[in-house]
Parts: sequence; structure tokens; C-alpha cells
Amino acid sequence: MSRFVARLERVSLQWRILGLATVVVAFVSLIGLGMVIHDRLEAGHRQFQESTRDVALALQPVMRNSLVVGDLATVQETLDAIAYQGHLQRISLLKSSDRSIILEVSSMRRQEVDAPAWFVFLVGSRPMTNETRIVVGGVDYGTLHLEASNLALRMELWRSAETFVMIGAVCLLGIAFLLGLALRRGLAPLEVLSRGALRLGSGDRQDRIPLIPVPEIAQVADAFNQMADRISQREADLMRAKEAAEAGGRAKATFLAAMSHEIRTPMNGIIGMTELALDSHPGEEVRRYLEVVRSSGESLMTVLNDILDYSKIDAGRMGLESVPLDPRQVVAEVGELFSSRCLEKRVGLIIRVEPEVPGRVLGDPVRLRQVLSNLVSNAVKFTTQGSVTVEVAIIPRAGEKLRLSFRVADTGIGIAPEKLSGIFDPFIQAEDFTTRRYGGTGLGLAISRRIVQLMGGELLVHSEPGSGSTFHFALPMVAVTESGEAQGPVVQAKAEARGKGRRILVAEDALPNQILIRELLRKQGYDCALVEDGFAALDAWATGGFELVLMDVQMPGLSGLDATRRIRNKEHGTGQHIPIVALTANAFESDRQDCLEAGMDAFLSKPFKADQLFTLVERLLPDPGEAGTGA
Repeated sequence: MSRFVARLERVSLQWRILGLATVVVAFVSLIGLGMVIHDRLEAGHRQFQESTRDVALALQPVMRNSLVVGDLATVQETLDAIAYQGHLQRISLLKSSDRSIILEVSSMRRQEVDAPAWFVFLVGSRPMTNETRIVVGGVDYGTLHLEASNLALRMELWRSAETFVMIGAVCLLGIAFLLGLALRRGLAPLEVLSRGALRLGSGDRQDRIPLIPVPEIAQVADAFNQMADRISQREADLMRAKEAAEAGGRAKATFLAAMSHEIRTPMNGIIGMTELALDSHPGEEVRRYLEVVRSSGESLMTVLNDILDYSKIDAGRMGLESVPLDPRQVVAEVGELFSSRCLEKRVGLIIRVEPEVPGRVLGDPVRLRQVLSNLVSNAVKFTTQGSVTVEVAIIPRAGEKLRLSFRVADTGIGIAPEKLSGIFDPFIQAEDFTTRRYGGTGLGLAISRRIVQLMGGELLVHSEPGSGSTFHFALPMVAVTESGEAQGPVVQAKAEARGKGRRILVAEDALPNQILIRELLRKQGYDCALVEDGFAALDAWATGGFELVLMDVQMPGLSGLDATRRIRNKEHGTGQHIPIVALTANAFESDRQDCLEAGMDAFLSKPFKADQLFTLVERLLPDPGEAGTGA
């Protein structure tokens, strides 16, 4: 049944209506035929009763006279004479009392063709009978029983039915043909409507249904066209909104890049020159002022870095590394970073790492360190007495998967239960006075949670006001054996005298950064030449004698990227390759990729610390006497 319904659903509306109409007409015709046959059958029976009654009336005088005198031979001859008239099958003279046969005559007719058995079953094959009692002078001489076959009547009805069916079939085919033409013409507007709906569903928003003369369908078509207009308008609105959002995203990225560059460039000079001033052994009062300047600059850079990190996460542009790392070393570095602050506040800093924790796992050490630093920084910030505890433990394995649990607990002010649900929202802190008293942007936890999610974990918190807070997360890790670990390049410290006599070309347009880089390199014994744009950098490189180039990316005239490309093109086929380090205030990963694709060897984001610059320079400088410097 379900298969039949499924097939029926695939039949077009025109054929459904045509089939239904054909079935209804055929059914009604058959009912009419049945009623006609029934009426004809009843009329045949009535006609038989009348004819047999006439026969009985005609026989009664002869039968009476013969029966009165007991002349049964004459009665027999009379019955034999009429037995072959009409369709009489049997004539009997029965005793009225017990209906025993006195005389009986049967006709011996040859078998005639009969109607089909199913038709005989429908109309019936029982013989037609009539009985008349013969009474003379009050004496009952018997009952005259006449019996006839309805074969002739059946055959007459069968031939009539055949004729009716043949004529009806021809008429039905004609009706179906005319009805099909009418339906095809009448349903043509629906087909137009259906094709229009299919085109709209396939994405064609410009096509509309033409004018349809049928009023009812015309209303549907008009409503359909109005719907298509609304959909087209809505799609156009959505497209404009999408373009506006994309333009806003591009403007946001452009603004962040510009803000990063414009803030980081002077901050590089402020922080760097402050460190140089601190290294010049100033007086105690001046040192205190310089420490405030450096601390303020570093706080500003922390805010800027948080905003940039959140922007990268929000745009889906933050990638993760998968390199070998030592969880103990990462936690130790975080502890060392905050140890002096804990000593100043007289807050204990406890680090626990279970012995079962592997010494090498695959992960992103920079992002893991960033998350732990954010959590420990908050813990130290909001704890005035007691301790801050950092724990690393191994979670029992499920199959072959390794999971490490990281936990940072403090005994600080805690967080109210109603504030816990929004603690990970950006720019949110537990209380308004928290920002005024402790500072911060409210981005640290939001960034940490998103980073943990990117690494396959979930950052959770438990806290009670006045008792402290506990932040914890678990990360899937892959243990790395010593033999199979993929170690990166090892940076070894060079002797301070390494810089003596080594020439470095510095391309930088900002005067504070020129002074800072020159003084930093001079203190290490390097000889540097300063230029202010890309064209001057190309001319200076062409003179030769330089072993490394520190190239600012954004410079007037010719950018650092274009200058690097030109240097690499001129080096092509010469066997020379001078190391070029990008110095840029642009801190996005895409900026780093642009620098590497342009041919630069390393990327250093402003503001940078002196040891970062020295480590990078020492790693990239070729050994004395090696080729590849200058033009």
C-alpha cells in the first residue's frame, strides 16, 4: 500500500484528476447498467407469469372435462402438445394434498449457448414457475405446475450488457480525451506557477510569473511574485549588510593595524630608551621615576596586546603551534615572572608538578604560557595575604589519550556567585571598583578561555567571596619521546665580543627608534649604518660590507617589504644571502607571513626588549668569513 501511495505521489495532478474522473464515470455507468439489468429481469419474470397464467386459463376447460371423467390420456396428450411452446421445461399435474405427481411432461430441447458463468451468477439461473389449482364443482382435481428456463432472458440481458459496455467504453474514452484537453488547458497556469516556484527555489530571483487569465490562480501568482520581490529585497538587504559588516571588519582590522603601528612605534622608543637610561646608573630618585615610566609603558603594552589578541581570536585568525614543550619549564618560567611581585606583596607562590607528568609533550608553549600568566597575574593581583598555587597533574588516560590538568588557586578576595556566569565575558570584571582599584581591561580571562578552547579544553572557575578562586582546565596532549622529539633551533649565547667589527645596516624612519637601535648595538660592539627609507637601504646594501639588515616594514618612498624583494631578486644566482630581520609595529600573524614571503629571515615586533634583539641578531649573523654579505 505504501509503495502504491509513493507511486501515486509521483503522478502529475492532471493525470490524477483524469484517472479519478474516469473511475467515477465508469463506476456510475456500471451502477446504471446493473439497475437496467435488474429492471429487465423483473419485467421478464412478470411477463412469464402473465403468459403462463394465460396458458393455464386456456388448459383449464380441457383439463376439467378430462379429469372429471378420469380421462388422463387426453390430459397427457394435451400437455404433450403445449410442452414445446415457449421456453417451458416441465409441465406437471400434482395432487394438491401431498404434491405428488399425477402426470408430468418434460421438453427435450437442445442445449443453447449461455451467458458467462459470472453473469449467470449475478442475474440468477433458477427456473421461473407458475401454479394453478383445477377445481370443478368444489372438487379439487390437482394443481397444474408450469416451469420455464430464464436462459433466453439471460442471453438477452447479456447481449444488451455487451452492447452497453462497448458503447460506454468508446464514450468513456471520448470523455477522457476531452477532459484531458480541458485539464491540460485549465492546469497550464498551475504548471507556470510550479515552474516559477522551482526557478525561485533554484536561486533565480529575477524571474516572475506572467499574467494568468484564471482569477483564482492569478491571485496566487500575484502573491508569489510579491513574495519573490520581498525575498529579492531581503537578499539585497542582507548582501548590503554583509558587505557593510565585511567593510566594518576590514576597517576594524585596518584600524587595529594602524593603532598597533602608531602606538608600538613610539612605545618601542619609550621603553627602550627607558631601559638604556636605567642601564646608565642614574641616581636613586631618577631611577624611581624611570621605573614608573617603564612600568606604565609595559602596562600599556599589556592592554594593547590583550586587545590585539582578542581581535585575532574574534576574527578566527589566531593559530596554534604544535611543538615539543616541557610543562615543568613553562610553569617555572611563569613562576619566575611573578616571583618578584609575590615577594613585594608577601604572598606565597607554590608550584607543584606531579612526577608522572611527561617531560616533553606536543603543544603551543607560547599560548600555554600566556594563559597561565593571565591566571597567575589575576591571582597575585587579587591576593593580599596567603598564597597562590600553580599545579600540573596528569588525568588518568582514556584509551591512549593523555590529558594534563592545570590549576591556579589563590586565597584572595574571591568572586560572588552571581558574578561567576559573566566572568569570562570580554571587558567584564566582577565589580566596578575592581577596575578602579586593581586595573585591567577585563580581557585577560576572555582571551584565556578562548585560547584554552582552541587547544581542546575548557576553562572553569570555582570561587567563594573572601576565600579565594580556583581556575582550572585540562588539555589533550601527546607525549613525545626523547628520540622522536622535533626540537627547534637551539639559541646559544655568543661572547660579548662577537659584535666587534660586525657591520649591520639599520633601515628605520622613526628617529627615537634609530637612536635606540644604534645605542643598543653600539653597546654590544656592533658597527651600524642608519638609513631612513627603502631606497636608501638599497643603495647602502649595494655598497657592500654589511652582514645583516634590520629592516623596518613601513617606511616612506619604498617599503621594507619591497626593498627586501629587490634585494632578493638581485641576489638571485649570485650565491649570496644577507640575513634581513623585519622590525615592525604590526603584530598580526598575517604581517609575519607577509614578511617571510617577501624574503625576510625573521620577524621582531615592536616594542622589543634588548635581549630579544641581541638573541635574534646573534642567531642570524653568519660566522666571520662566510659569504653572503652585501652586494
